[in-house]
Amino acid sequence: MILETNRLILRHYQDSDKSELSKICSDNEVMKFVFNGVVVKEQFDEFIKKYFAVANTSIGLGTMCIKATDEIIGFAGLHHFEEFEKSGIEFGFVIAKDFWGNGYATEIGNAQIEFGRKLGYPSMFATVHPENVESIRLLKKLGLTEIKRTRIDRGERIIFTTMN
Repeated sequence: MILETNRLILRHYQDSDKSELSKICSDNEVMKFVFNGVVVKEQFDEFIKKYFAVANTSIGLGTMCIKATDEIIGFAGLHHFEEFEKSGIEFGFVIAKDFWGNGYATEIGNAQIEFGRKLGYPSMFATVHPENVESIRLLKKLGLTEIKRTRIDRGERIIFTTMN
């Protein structure tokens, strides 16, 4: 397990997660503002290898589940972010649309910020597509501040930070 909240568990990817996570990754409505869009079946294994945390590490994505049922609802995690002169840590999350509107994004976002600080990162970053108004609203609700608009390998993004 990577981290736990009142209702959620973020754990390392398991082969048994493949079916549910690949459904989420292939949903255009869910993925249209994430990475470079949907992850097709043929790219899924490479996506997991590239972005997900390996056992006994805290940096990388993990499978997000409802604690009470172990139902997979998405993925989230931390990864290194080197947009500025010094390295930082970025957090993010993707939630299946059947679970939107339940406060899970706020819950996992707050937990990731706290977890990153425990790992020694006083400032956290988040990047969001400029048209993803719900995520922009959420990042502001989490207390992040917009600092820059730029293009990164995942496309046009607004960078937010927890720095004061």
